[in-house]
Amino acid sequence: MSTLAAPGYYETLLHAPTFSSDPTGKRQAERWKRLVDDIHKSTTEQDLREARGKAEGYIIGLVECGHLRPDGERD
Repeated sequence: MSTLAAPGYYETLLHAPTFSSDPTGKRQAERWKRLVDDIHKSTTEQDLREARGKAEGYIIGLVECGHLRPDGERD
C-alpha cells in the first residue's frame, strides 16, 4: 500500500493484548505476532482489510473463550 505507518504503530499493536506466560499464552502471542506482521506487510487495501479482519476475529475469539479480558479502551 506504500503508506508509512505512524511511529510506534507496530509495537503498539503487537503489545496491545496481554497474554499469559504459560505455554498457551506463548502460543497465542506467537499467533498474534504473525497476524500483526500480516497487517504490517499488507501491500493492497484488500490485503490490509483481510489481515485486520483475521486479527479482529482472533481477539474476539480469545475474549469470548475467556483467554483475554474485555478491554473497554481497546474495544
